[in-house]
Amino acid sequence: MLRLAREREVLRVVDDQHGCPTWTKDLAGALAAICQRLEYKRAPSLWGTYHFCGTGQTTWRGFAQAIVDAGKTCEPLLVQRVEPIPTVDYPTAAQRPANSALDCSKIEAVLGLTPRPWRESLCDFMRELYA
Repeated sequence: MLRLAREREVLRVVDDQHGCPTWTKDLAGALAAICQRLEYKRAPSLWGTYHFCGTGQTTWRGFAQAIVDAGKTCEPLLVQRVEPIPTVDYPTAAQRPANSALDCSKIEAVLGLTPRPWRESLCDFMRELYA
């Protein structure tokens, strides 16, 4: 998104697909914490399928806008507008679900892992990127 924001005045981004952006660093930390808990407790009741993602939902356009807004505080960007478009106006080979948000209540209840808000993670990512 930042590369495109440097090159274009208008970004057209899908606004009818919802999800929970997740920083890979947050996911890696969650995986490490899961491994530690499983090693420490060794309880069969802990095994199973868990979801982990940033808290809060947004659309791809909303995520792109947040990236652009954060980027503009760090460098001059050419982009003037992030324009919402429907999925049908952005054809791709792979079909995407309209809602890919995950429920993280099980990982919180069973393993005590609470994901961070995606906007907070984005701010930390941008700080690292521009450092």
